This record gives sequence, C-alpha cells and structure tokens, in this order.
Amino acid sequence: SEEDVTIFYLVTRISSIILIVFISIKNKFVPEVAKLTGAKNQIEAIALLDKVKIQCTFIAIPILLIVFVSSYFLETYVYSSEYKGLSTYVIFCSSGYLLAAYLSMKETLFIITDSVNQLKYFYLLALIFGVSISITLFNFNFGIWSFLIGHCSAFISASILISINSKKITYE
Repeated sequence: SEEDVTIFYLVTRISSIILIVFISIKNKFVPEVAKLTGAKNQIEAIALLDKVKIQCTFIAIPILLIVFVSSYFLETYVYSSEYKGLSTYVIFCSSGYLLAAYLSMKETLFIITDSVNQLKYFYLLALIFGVSISITLFNFNFGIWSFLIGHCSAFISASILISINSKKITYE
C-alpha cells in the first residue's frame, strides 16, 4: 500500500544514520589501511580496522538510542496514528544496519587489494537473497515486515560474505 511504501522509505532513511557513522569513520582510515596493506603489513591493517570497528560501535550505540527516541517522537507526536509501529520498525532496521556495518568493516580490504570484483558478487547474491525473503514473507502475509526483513537480510548476508571472505584476502 501507499502507507507501507512511505513507512519503508521513512524507516530506511532514519535507520541509515547508523550506516553513515560507520562509513564516515571507516573512510577516514582507508589511506592508512592502504599504506599498511601495500607495505605487506596486513596484520596491522586488520588490527586498525578492528580498532575502528569497536570505536564505531561505541559511537553507534548511543546514536541507535537517539534514533529510536526520535522515531518514537515522530510516530507519537508528528505522524500521530498515521504510521503506527514506526519506532519498532526503525529499531529493527537500525539494529540490522548496525550488525551489517560491524560485520562488513573489512570491506576496505577488498577495495585496497583489487579484489573489488568479489564485492559485486557478494552484493548481487545478497540482493537476490533479500528479494527472495521479501517475496516469500509477503506471500505469507507479513506485510511491511516482509520488506524490512528482506532488506535487512540482504545487508546482513552481504556483510557475512564480506567478513568470511576477508580472511582469504589477508592470507593471499
């Protein structure tokens, strides 16, 4: 429905604040990770990415709380009963984004080591997986949840593929 599309749009836009935190901070360290990787110092590069991942998580958790409170405020006072469940959807999607961002922190290694081609296949597989989940759940009358679960599943599955395969890159 039109309402579901609006809710999905609002939820993904509000929740993407979590991704922005990780992407912004991670991008600050890309040149340093590239130098370490170029100097065949992968252990230090991974240690740096792990350190950045932990720092991002400590920043993202309070932001997650702020996002939830803001969405609750929007749901209760701005949109009234028009978009019931907005804050629940936002906390679900934001948590999915947080997990995905945490798991995919080593995505930088694919870009730096010219293994970026692998990323497109990971994202393509994740897209197919997420759409399949959405369609399946929609056919079982899950409504808006089918799209949110499929959307977050795509992010998380791509991140899991990145996390698992980043170990192979570091040993090459």
